[in-house]
Formats: sequence, C-alpha cells, structure tokens
Amino acid sequence: MPEQWAGQVLVAPMAFWMVAFFVVPLILIVLYSFGTQGVYDNAPSLGFNTEWYRKILSEPEYAKAFWTTAKMVVVNTLGCLILGYPLAYYISVKSGRRKTLLVLLVMLPFWTNFLIRTFAWKTILDDGGLLNGWLIDLHIRAAGEPVHIMGTIYAVYAGLIYDYLPFMVLPLFVSIEKIHKSLFEASKDLGAGKWTTLRRVTVPLSLPGIFAGCMLVSIPTTGEFVIPEILGGGKVASWGWLIQRGFTQGRNWPLGSALSNLLLLFMLVVIVIYAKASSKGDF
Repeated sequence: MPEQWAGQVLVAPMAFWMVAFFVVPLILIVLYSFGTQGVYDNAPSLGFNTEWYRKILSEPEYAKAFWTTAKMVVVNTLGCLILGYPLAYYISVKSGRRKTLLVLLVMLPFWTNFLIRTFAWKTILDDGGLLNGWLIDLHIRAAGEPVHIMGTIYAVYAGLIYDYLPFMVLPLFVSIEKIHKSLFEASKDLGAGKWTTLRRVTVPLSLPGIFAGCMLVSIPTTGEFVIPEILGGGKVASWGWLIQRGFTQGRNWPLGSALSNLLLLFMLVVIVIYAKASSKGDF
C-alpha cells in the first residue's frame, strides 16, 4: 500500500462510523425539530416550523425542568468531588501496596449493569426498605412512619452520586498519581504541615484531574433520565426525562428533537469554554 494512503485507510472505518452513527442522526434530529408532529404512529413531516422552540422557551414546565437539571448537575458534581477527592488522594498517596486492589474496587460497579445498580437503590430507599428498617430498629422513627425518600429529588441525588462517583475518582487518582513525591517532601522540609501541603501543593497540581472529573460527571448528568425515572418515580422532571417522554410516551419527535438540540447547544458552550481555558493553561 502506498504510504500516502495508509493513514486514510486506517482512519476510514472510524470516519464511516462517526458519519453514519453521529453526524447523520444529528442532522436528522435538527431537521425533525423544525417539523410537524405525525398523526398516530406516522413519522413527523419535515418543514420549517419553529413552534416547538417557542413552546420550550415560553412554557414554565420547561423552565422548571431546566432548573431541576441544573441543580442535579451541581449537586452531583459537588457531591462526587467532595466524596471522590479524599478517596482518590488516599488511594494515590496512602494506600501503599493496596493501591491496585482499591482502584479495582472503584471500577467494580462498572461490572454491573447501570439499571441494576439504580434499581438496587429502591431496596434501600423504599418505605419498607433497608434505610427505614434501620431507622425503626434504632428507634429514630416509629413503625408505620417511614421516611418518604423514593419519588423525591433526594433519591435522585443519591442515585446520581453513587452511579457517577467512579467517573470522578479515576481522573483524580491519575492526576494525583502524577504529582512527584519529592514535591511533598520539599513542602515538609520547608515547614508546611499536611493541610498546607494539601492546599498549596496537591490541590493546585491536581486541577486538571478535578476539571476532567467534573466534566465527565456534569455533562452526562445534563441528559440523565434513567435515574429520575426510576428513583424519582416520574415526579422529577429533568431535561433528559422530558426528551425521553417526548420521543416515547408522547410520540412527539419534533418536540424531543428540539429539546435535544437545546441541550446539545448548552453542552457545546460548556465544552468550548473548558477547551479555551485549558488551551490557555488555566487548568
């Protein structure tokens, strides 16, 4: 094979895959968003109809869903960061020969289906679940007076943090692992205590891992609909949940497409801001 063609041949399968399963569906979604809803099971008719975008921007239901999604993103990202940073720090700096085992344990949830992991929380948070059973056994709650967590935003928060925590821990672990141990020794020699070293050495040098973990957690959360549907009981209307409802229950492809396009536009803005900041060396 001529050398000038080798690169094109190697890239061709991935290029075909991206065009066929990303670019073409994305173009169809954009076209559908300006179409008219089909009758019964008929496909939507294409055109230039801005009704769905006007509907989304004017009705309070979608504004409420936007703020619910924004709160989900903030709580999930901060929760994963607060829980994940100490864990990643311990695995990288303090675990010694158990490092490989602990990293494996962090990755262990990936071996179980996402739906199964989410449904497992119902056995914990249901009115007759493990959590309420413990509260009754500890005499914190009386029998017959359970804490109603299922079907609330708090159940959704618990499921989100649990399912997305590994996505925060792994980038943090890699970032902290790259910090040369001599920097910790130099900080100690200069009289800095453990907290000062953490604040002035470890955290600043692990910022790339922090921002990478935040991106890996926050971006998928914006389109999350499985956890709000299962743990929220359909009562927590997130943006992703509205998209899923538009395409499936309502059979309103144009509305679901318009919601998807607005979400994609929002995520692109966030990614561009992150990319520009990274290229300038801010992270």
